[in-house]
Amino acid sequence: MKSILCFLISVLAGIAALAQTTNSTPLKTQPAVQSEAAPRSQVSMPTLLEAKPNEARLGKTSIDGIGVEAVKTDNPLELINPAAPAKYGSAEDNVVRDLDGKVSGLKMFSFKF
Repeated sequence: MKSILCFLISVLAGIAALAQTTNSTPLKTQPAVQSEAAPRSQVSMPTLLEAKPNEARLGKTSIDGIGVEAVKTDNPLELINPAAPAKYGSAEDNVVRDLDGKVSGLKMFSFKF
C-alpha cells in the first residue's frame, strides 16, 4: 500500500513539475503598422435591441417569464432540458433572487413598465 502511495505522489510531483511555466525572453516584434481607418472610439455602431427568448415587448411595456418563453418556443419540453441549446436562453432569466443572492422563486409572468 505504501509503495502505491509513493508511486502516486511521485507521478503527481512529476506532472506538477512539467506544468510549471518558465520565463523566456520576449520575441522581437515588428514595428506597428498604422492604419488610415478611423479609431474605434470615433465609429458609432448601431445597437439592436434584441428580445430575450423569454420576453415579449408591447411598446414600452415588456412581459417576460417562463409562460412567455413556453408560448414562444416550438418545443416547450426543451425548456426543462439541462442540455438544451443556447437559443432557449439561460435559466437565470427566469429566477427571482433575494438580497443575499439565493434563488427565492421562479418568474411565471413579469410585467415591466
